[in-house]
Amino acid sequence: MDQYLQSASTYLQACILESSRLKPLAAFSVPQSAPTDRVVSGYKMPANTNFVVNAYALNMRSDHWGPDNDTYRPERFLARDKVKLRYLFWRFGFGPRLCMSKYTTDIIIRETLVNLVQNYNLRLLDKTTRFRDKSCWITHPDFEICCERIEPETLAVSVGVAADGVTR
Repeated sequence: MDQYLQSASTYLQACILESSRLKPLAAFSVPQSAPTDRVVSGYKMPANTNFVVNAYALNMRSDHWGPDNDTYRPERFLARDKVKLRYLFWRFGFGPRLCMSKYTTDIIIRETLVNLVQNYNLRLLDKTTRFRDKSCWITHPDFEICCERIEPETLAVSVGVAADGVTR
């Protein structure tokens, strides 16, 4: 299990990446600027001009993602070209502003998901009446999940551990 959780080439990691692509935590990057004049797609950007990256547009609207760009399909990340993906998928920033915890965060997310599935009964909640301001810059989940802890006795039986502590 540890080897699986440490690997960035698993279906679980593809699911995490696809979820992040469709629902980025931050809608925009931190403002950045180049120290020298640059030309981007024919537009001149003078030195020290701040710009931001629209994560949602980059992660969704690029032709790279195909005609089903708004569909949850983790398989698109299994055969990914990491070099090409570098500028087509924004999750932890770019360049000198790249999040230092990028790799640690992915391991923590994978371990948290495995812990949830192993130790909790998960179910979708009915539609809630909680107010959600869809115009704000933070993405909102489409649904809510209830996590109910599996009691140790129930957990032991479900994995085949007998009352005497012997795994069967």
